[in-house]
Amino acid sequence: MELSKSQRITFIRRTANVSADLYFDRAPLNALTHIVSHKFNGQEKKYTYSYTPVESRVAHDDSIYNFPFLLHKNGQPWKEANMYLWNIASGFKKLGSETDDIQSTATQLLDYLIFCEDKGIDYLDFSARRAVNRPSYKYFNWLVESGRVAAGSVNIKTGKVYYFFEWLFKQHGYENDIDRVDLAEDYNHFFDTSTGSGSVTRKKRSQRVPVSKEAAPISFGKVRDEGEDLRPLTTGERQELVSILKQREFNVDERLIAQLSLYTGIRKQTVLTIRMRHLELFRQEALIEKDGTYLITAGPGTGIDTKFDRKYKFYIPANLADELRVYAHSKVAKKRRQKFQENYSKEHPDLEPISEDDMYVFISERGNCHYMAKNDPRYKVTRKDARPKGKRTDVLCRKIEKYASTNFPKDFVFHWLRATFALRYYDNLIMIEQAKVEAGIQERPRRFDMILRDVMRRLCHKDITVTQSYLNLFENFDERQEAQNAFEDYIFRDFDDEFFKDGAEQ
Repeated sequence: MELSKSQRITFIRRTANVSADLYFDRAPLNALTHIVSHKFNGQEKKYTYSYTPVESRVAHDDSIYNFPFLLHKNGQPWKEANMYLWNIASGFKKLGSETDDIQSTATQLLDYLIFCEDKGIDYLDFSARRAVNRPSYKYFNWLVESGRVAAGSVNIKTGKVYYFFEWLFKQHGYENDIDRVDLAEDYNHFFDTSTGSGSVTRKKRSQRVPVSKEAAPISFGKVRDEGEDLRPLTTGERQELVSILKQREFNVDERLIAQLSLYTGIRKQTVLTIRMRHLELFRQEALIEKDGTYLITAGPGTGIDTKFDRKYKFYIPANLADELRVYAHSKVAKKRRQKFQENYSKEHPDLEPISEDDMYVFISERGNCHYMAKNDPRYKVTRKDARPKGKRTDVLCRKIEKYASTNFPKDFVFHWLRATFALRYYDNLIMIEQAKVEAGIQERPRRFDMILRDVMRRLCHKDITVTQSYLNLFENFDERQEAQNAFEDYIFRDFDDEFFKDGAEQ
């Protein structure tokens, strides 16, 4: 019986003492002894070996988590690929951390092996004189001609195969010329950073397809915010959303999750990884800003996740902070935290406990987080496809759509709340400037670049041109959006009248 693709990749949850020195005969006095039992042909054999663990100051956690182990279709281990993956995973920089990229590499290599099996090709035989008859070239041509794989993905897949064989051909018994897999040449890639410029040596391979560097066009009325196309809700749409969230069909935590993004502009990973200890900051009056908001720091070292692991500050209105604190100490929230702890101790008895201060504010009814933070002890031992990634916000958006009017946008997504916050914050800044001029506090409004900096700081943008695109969109936004909606209604109505009116051809 042949194994399916999903059955051909298994994961070893934890391999400890990866860098230890092993001894099968004479061992140092400080070595530890370990006995392994193994059954073969109905008889149990015991093997004894000794090892000396690496000091914690050298490797804080000398372990590999969720190591992907690949199998042939008959269930036998794929020796060469597993050796390669182990070589990557056992590097000091990888020890004690998640293995997401190694898991991706394993999947890509398995795709190559399955292709070779389906085509009756020996995946190790690169002896063909013509390049097109070698396994890697056949795989590349099949990927391109199938039309089902995006250009960027083709380059990633062929790259994984190339670097696998580049390593394998240096191992005893597998020596070969890497040029038979693909032709590649080194080049220097230059780049700029916030602290200066630099360069890195890369390989330019022949088994690549061109990838357009031009970004996809941005739809009318939207702004591209670090890879995401967002549209702020108009004033009327925002008012409808607020009314919907007040309905009794929405739980307190659902409303708070939406409000946090709507009134602060933070993304879902930041909303859903706020911890109990962050609520204690609301008790410190010294932290409250002049505008009645609490300043909270998010990013590495804070327990709150951010996009690109960027460290930044955001501001929570005092009234919203009070509601968060009330919810966090409610019977419902306490019961969910208790359920979380019960699940945690049962499923992960070997991990250090999570303290009450580090508990997530938002927990599901089943007792799990909605988004697993990177400093969560479970993060490195949980496969990337099993970690909660904020699907709760998708469910929330579908629920909002259910109670919304026909005028509410059908393509509404959670991240639009970020753009909606930005629009309202910008409008408020403009009104404040006008009020100061009218009251005689200042002769003229602040310069545009100063307002731009304020919006940039609140949205935690790294690139000011992104903030600039926001402000360009905000000019007369409501009027332009209403005009666009009216135009679309006219076009669709015209189509309906011409093609679907009574008596029209079917």
